[in-house]
This record gives sequence, structure tokens and C-alpha cells, in this order.
Amino acid sequence: MKNFIKALSVLLFMGTPFVACAAQDDNKQGEEVYAGPAAAHPARANLLRIVGERAPKEINLALKVLEASYEAEPRGISGSQYGLSFPITPEILAQLMEQCQGKVVAGLGAADGINEILLGLAGAKRVYVNDIVEAEINRFMGYLNSAQLQETLDKFVPIQGDALKIGSYIPSGTVDILYARNLLHLLPVNKHERFFEIAKQLLTPDGLLVLSVHHRASGLFSGDPDIFCFNKETVVLDVFNSAPQTLNTHLCPSPQQNGDPLAYTSTDIAEFGSGDGYPNGCKLYKGALNAVNKELVPVLLRYIKDNRATWSALSQLQPGSFKIRVVKNFHIAYTADRITALLEDYGFEPVEMSFINSKGHTSTPEEGLFINIIAKRRALRVAPDVFRRIADRRIDQGKPGIIKQCCERLLYLFS
Repeated sequence: MKNFIKALSVLLFMGTPFVACAAQDDNKQGEEVYAGPAAAHPARANLLRIVGERAPKEINLALKVLEASYEAEPRGISGSQYGLSFPITPEILAQLMEQCQGKVVAGLGAADGINEILLGLAGAKRVYVNDIVEAEINRFMGYLNSAQLQETLDKFVPIQGDALKIGSYIPSGTVDILYARNLLHLLPVNKHERFFEIAKQLLTPDGLLVLSVHHRASGLFSGDPDIFCFNKETVVLDVFNSAPQTLNTHLCPSPQQNGDPLAYTSTDIAEFGSGDGYPNGCKLYKGALNAVNKELVPVLLRYIKDNRATWSALSQLQPGSFKIRVVKNFHIAYTADRITALLEDYGFEPVEMSFINSKGHTSTPEEGLFINIIAKRRALRVAPDVFRRIADRRIDQGKPGIIKQCCERLLYLFS
């Protein structure tokens, strides 16, 4: 086995691509291992090293999921309104893989479960994978079935459905690592309390809550740092049948805090082409500019002016394929201080925080699209029965009001 790990490590860190190597230990020949050119990247190689040390027979499966997710472009969630699946965060994931051996892991809103697969291959004894979209769970099972190893399949438990209803499928107090990546900011604010109730229900006393949320980067909105609810307008370019390209994003504070981040409206602005219907290569939809924020209008007109010749020429390959539209939705994004305050409000304390860039790597706050937080339940500093006695005494005195509410809140935070 030592020879196998050594040989694999050498190949992973070489700058040249390789196709296959024979997995072998001191006594016997093993299975063939596939790897692609990207395996030479150090962060990726580190994930493979962990799997190679703990589950060498599964290195093919690890390579397969990494090919699909390492520094990948965002992928639309299969046939749904649930946004995008983003590339893995290898530095964060490696840290969790080092800690998860013999532990129970649960992924909420996990899409196709790639992060959870790697945690399972790194030695987690039980891995629950949840997503609301059936096609994503099927994709997850497709990865596992390709491994053709029953011992691998047995440790994974797929759960298709609402993440906020997962409590009936997982025994309470058994989860050591609860992974909720890019989920919290998709929930309306009035469902945050339920999310943290589920987290408390599932986690062991020393369990880790790992979550990531949209980062309210200073370049996107530089106003009041306590604002985290926005109306978001995204300028999108549709190109042929490929994924839409984001050209620009505009935020303005939302007067309400209970909008649905998954409710989108789309306004077509302009279509590019040639012929009578496209004067100067562009057809501007009537009244379209009146339907968007006035600050976006000069941005849209600049895109049209600068690109109409190129886009109209390219559209001849497939008429009607180049179109600019504006997508609107309710958007939740946090500063580091705001997400810390939210966690503390619900009885958690961050133990580690990092910023994640568009490729999934840890980065500076200026480059961070997401904030990743690892948190634990706040240590119990006062016995719950103290709060109950205070609340009961105030009720007996005919003073239930605000003091009783405060005591009940403290009970919730420390329970």
C-alpha cells in the first residue's frame, strides 16, 4: 500500500498529464486508476491524497467527481428554479475530509452530492445527502453506481425533499458535520429560525455547522453594512443553447425582508440579428428600459452599442440566439459581521470564516463571492432551569410580558 500511495503522489504532482496507473501494494496488483491533466493542481491533488490514503480502491470515483466539479463553471440545477451549483471549495473540503473519519455527515441542499461523496471517501461512516430536486439525487446516485463497490454504496443515504423537513429522516443528535452550502441565502428570512432549529436538532453537542452564503462585497453595494436584503437585477446574455452569461449585477436595498429569493422575473431588453426586423443589427423591445432600474439603463445601452455588430453577426449562425434580458429577484447577501450576528442570534458561534472566489478557492474579501463559515453551538453558560425559574416567578408575580419573552428566547438560544 505504501508503494501505491507514493507512486500516486508522484504522478499527481507532476506537471504532465497521465492516463492510467496501476494501483498496487506490496503483495498484489490492484485496479487501474484514471486521472486527467488537472490532477496536477496542488489543491486538487491534496483531496486525492486524502482519498488515496483512506480508500485507495475509490480513487477512480474521486477523480470522476473532481473532473465534474473542480474549478468548474457554475452548473444550472437540473430543470428547476433553484439557481446554480458552484465548484467545490477544495481548501475547505480538504480540512473537513481530514476531520470526518468515523463521523456522520449530512449535506442539506447538496445538489448532486459531490462534496459529500468526497467526505464519504475520506472515511465518514455515514453520509446523508439531501436535495429537493429529484434529478440531482439521481445524478448523485449515478456517481455512486459507477463505483460498483457495495461497501461504498452502503454508507450513503439519499434523501430527496425539502431540507427544512429532513429532521424525520435523520436521528436527532447524531450528525458530526452538517454541510449546508449555498442554502441559507435561498431561504426567506422568516424560515431562518426553522433552519437553525433543524441544525440544533441534528448536530451532536460538539458537531460542526458548515455553511456558505452570498458575500455582500463592497464593490457590489457599499451602503449601510447592516443591510442584507436587496432587490437584485442581473443583466444576462443568452447565447445559443449554452448557459446564460452574467454581464452586470445591480443591487438596491429592499423595503421588505420576507421576499422569496427563488421567485424570478425576466424582462427581455434587446435581441440581435440581421434583416428588416433588426435596425443596425439590434431590435430593442418596446418599453423594456422602463421596466428596469434607471441606474441600469446606461449600462444596458452601452452593452448594446459596444457589441451589436459582433452579436448580430454571430446570431446569423442561429437566428434569435443572442438576447439581452434582465432577471429580477429578491437577494440576500451578508457582510462578515452580519452573518456572525445572525449565527449568534440563533445560538451558534463561528470558529472559522473564509471567503470563496468564483473558482471555489479561498480568497481575499475583495474577491470573495461567498463567505464560508464553520460554527459550533454556543457553549451553555447558564443552566436552562435558571431561565425557567425566572420566567415562572415573573408569571406568578403577574409580569409575564417582555421578561418572559426574553427568558424564552434565552432558553431557545442555549437549548
